[in-house]
Amino acid sequence: MNDAEILLANILSLGKHAIWQDCIDHVEDGLHTWLSNAKDVNFRRVYIVGCGTSYYAAQVGKYIIENLTHVPVEAHQAFAFSIYTDPALLKEKTLVIGVSTTGNTESVCNALEFARHSGAVTLAFTATAGSKITEISQTTILTGGRVTVAVKTETYLQSLICLYLLGLHLANTLGLLSSGVVEDWHNQIHTAEEITHRFIAEQQDEIIRLADLYCSTDMVFLVGTGPNFGTAKEASLKVVEIAKMYSVCQEMEDFFHGYDRELNGTSPMFFIAPRGRALDRMLDFLTFNRKVGVPSIVLTNEDNPDIKLVANHVILLEGQLNELFTPLVYIAPLYLFSYRMAVKRGVDPSARRFPGIMALKVRYRDSEPN
Repeated sequence: MNDAEILLANILSLGKHAIWQDCIDHVEDGLHTWLSNAKDVNFRRVYIVGCGTSYYAAQVGKYIIENLTHVPVEAHQAFAFSIYTDPALLKEKTLVIGVSTTGNTESVCNALEFARHSGAVTLAFTATAGSKITEISQTTILTGGRVTVAVKTETYLQSLICLYLLGLHLANTLGLLSSGVVEDWHNQIHTAEEITHRFIAEQQDEIIRLADLYCSTDMVFLVGTGPNFGTAKEASLKVVEIAKMYSVCQEMEDFFHGYDRELNGTSPMFFIAPRGRALDRMLDFLTFNRKVGVPSIVLTNEDNPDIKLVANHVILLEGQLNELFTPLVYIAPLYLFSYRMAVKRGVDPSARRFPGIMALKVRYRDSEPN
């Protein structure tokens, strides 16, 4: 298979049980070993650092770990974390988690090294055994993922699973959860897997029709909030990486305080709108889009007549899923949309627009005077 075919296979693999279960098995084993040997996990603060796709997973993980452990969690871009964070904040009661699929992302490695030297406990999630991050972090947990092409899809889902299971294990170790709650959370992960499988098996045609309708647009908008703001950011990145087109993403409320001036009647806006706390506010903005003629595409698990009345398209991902778990599900349709847009636009979904750009960046940095 060529890289484009591998990329599509990776997206479609999100509907396969083995991809989910392999990650769960690896992470469960790693977390059990870590927590069995840890002296104290009663952290006062947690930071999650990453770059790009890993950073967007961190933005989702913030809400999961906070909800379970009741500990303040911050998601940070790794480079900014390592040069702007006050070391006084990083003491022994602080956990810093680094997420890097390759395990060699320089900014993430530097962030973990900085955190460790400042006194924090460090934990890394990576798909790559023996990578640089495994040498820097005090503890490394392997995700079971595979680094097969430059555009990350399958491994994003596995990064999310890592953060869900981390929150669950930490809370359980601290005595914050009953056995029934632990079982419910595990069942939610399996429900998310089932919904994703059903989407891949039965609903791909919905995405193909959207690509047919909007392949000539010059940009795509995405909005989300809470645990799905990270989902929207990751999806927006994939529109750029895969479909090679401009994409605008902001937190939902923030978007409609200025960015809405970019809206037009030909560029679609995706609303990530699960049943939950923000749905009523989403309906306000969907109604606005309807009135001004902006095409709206809604991803939801709510078979809601009000949504159908104002949205141009509804992708219904049915299943009894808590809002906190919906990021595990909503990313697959958005990945597939980016891929189908690339095919319709006649571009290689796995290629860089400027193939030599990474080598150029390295050469430029190396040529700079000390």
